[in-house]
Amino acid sequence: MTLDIRTVQSGRPLHLTLTAVGIATLFQALYLYLGVSPVNDTENWDLLWDPDSYTHLLRVLELHQTGAWFDSTIDRFNPPVGTELHWSRAQDLLLISGAWIGTALWPFDQALHGWGIFLAPALQLLSAAILCWGFRPLLGKWGSLLLIVLFCLQRGTALNFVAGFPDHHATQLMLMAAVMATMARSLAVQSNPRLLFVAGILSAIQLWVSVEGLVLVLASMVTLGGLWVFQHSPTVAGLRRFATGLAIGVTLALIIERPPSQWVLIDYDRLSLLHLVISLASLLTILLLSPESVQKRLNSLLKRFGAGILAATLLSAMLIGLFPYLISPYGAQQSAEVKSLIASIYAESSFLPNTPATWFNFILETGPLLFTGPFVIYQLIRAYSRKQTGARWIYYLCWMGVTSAYCLHSSRGVPFMVLAYLPAWVELLSTLGHKCINLLRRQQRRAGSFYLLLAGLVLCSHWVVGWNIAGHYFPGASYRNPLPYHYSELLQYLPRTPNPGSDTILSDTFSGPELAYKSNYQVLAAPYHIDTRGIRLSRSLLANSALSPESYVELKKHRVRYILLPRSALWRYDRIIRSPSTLLGRLVRNRPPKGIERISLPRHLQRQFLLYRVQH
Repeated sequence: MTLDIRTVQSGRPLHLTLTAVGIATLFQALYLYLGVSPVNDTENWDLLWDPDSYTHLLRVLELHQTGAWFDSTIDRFNPPVGTELHWSRAQDLLLISGAWIGTALWPFDQALHGWGIFLAPALQLLSAAILCWGFRPLLGKWGSLLLIVLFCLQRGTALNFVAGFPDHHATQLMLMAAVMATMARSLAVQSNPRLLFVAGILSAIQLWVSVEGLVLVLASMVTLGGLWVFQHSPTVAGLRRFATGLAIGVTLALIIERPPSQWVLIDYDRLSLLHLVISLASLLTILLLSPESVQKRLNSLLKRFGAGILAATLLSAMLIGLFPYLISPYGAQQSAEVKSLIASIYAESSFLPNTPATWFNFILETGPLLFTGPFVIYQLIRAYSRKQTGARWIYYLCWMGVTSAYCLHSSRGVPFMVLAYLPAWVELLSTLGHKCINLLRRQQRRAGSFYLLLAGLVLCSHWVVGWNIAGHYFPGASYRNPLPYHYSELLQYLPRTPNPGSDTILSDTFSGPELAYKSNYQVLAAPYHIDTRGIRLSRSLLANSALSPESYVELKKHRVRYILLPRSALWRYDRIIRSPSTLLGRLVRNRPPKGIERISLPRHLQRQFLLYRVQH
């Protein structure tokens, strides 16, 4: 299986890879200097990126304390039952391994916090090295370095690798980079096609890390399937290697993730029997297409295309029949309360533009795709009109097509779409750049200037337009993550409980994880994920009549000692606040009922928080 690419024989690959890592390191320093991440020395390196970051570290701390690998419940969320998270243990394994190494110098909790800060940047450096290694045969020396610059510069990928973001998104994006690079390398002239088996193993790890790995597995399969349809032999062998690696990897990951009693459990959001069936069914489908007798019958592009569509249709019908909620697992399990709550979260919303803010995001992230999409289609048509192999363009088109379709479904797909179009973006810029240089060398300055202007538009126009929209409609927009809450300072006004975790803080859904991580208290209302019991309970308590005896009894029943809400989050409770008889309505108006007293805070903290003590 070969691509029509420029196999680079000269140069020093190790030096090139180190240069790519150096570029990523410089960008990491720039992120810190510009304040893209809330992590900084003025806050004593105490702040992390978002609530999920604190949740990940808190879960690893509990794992370290209990050793209960198969128990994914965080006891300090929504007591007394706790909250079972839908995250897998793959990210926990990465975090706890780094923290264990750090215990040679620091206590475990300090080592974990430090590793949590620098894990995502380390993954960006690793991604840069992998992308440079994988795409060097395809893009050449300077093209691969330009790829690293754009990878670190484009917001859709860059924000996943900032310091203080130990979430699984950076790991998922690094694995996608590894799969794309391994596939590109395996398809290159004089390279090892067995690397597709490694790509299958990496895709299995993607599935283990997050359910979104299904999208990336689909992109890989569609890409290899497209190469088989248009090139036939011997790409079916590559498909078989990939599917074999995927099935073996998923099997091993399932054994690690779940106890034997749960191997036949169906779970849409954590690695389970569902994902194993998908991988085995994919392998079986490809094995049915592998015999030489079948390949001889599929001796035309139209026949192979029809066979591919039929196989994909039958496979999809079987999976949807067995697992009816496969298409929308979140919609099947989340309540209306959670859907309403997360409607305001960019990562959980639709990517289609309908407001100035969404137009800003849409243009900033899809701008290059609007150029690269037509360019790749043109190059594919041009290659086949000249009876040349267009495998590289099929590779680009399939990755961009699948990830863009997912991006239209959910903004969570933005990083995948951006990473998928980056190599084709480099191809387009390289084509325009070479055209410009050749024309200028031949003294055709007018034509050369035209291509130079066109290259500038392709490179910069989406940033110019996007930031002009931002400057007009919401000047405060930036790459920075607005999380300026000073919880560490605030917690000094709460005494440490005599028995850690015995008392509870009733707080905002997005504040709870940080409060639990930085104190010994339990928290009510966290997190915002599939388990909605804490959200329902906290809203019910805040909406109760403040003068009702049942309200105080409920607070006491759940051992609520403090009520702590950021003022910037009160808009989420607007309906409750409008009623002056509700508990929250009275607290906002500084008229707490009997048994609840306001805690005096410095003026700068009073402007940020509501803090009340419940007397028991």
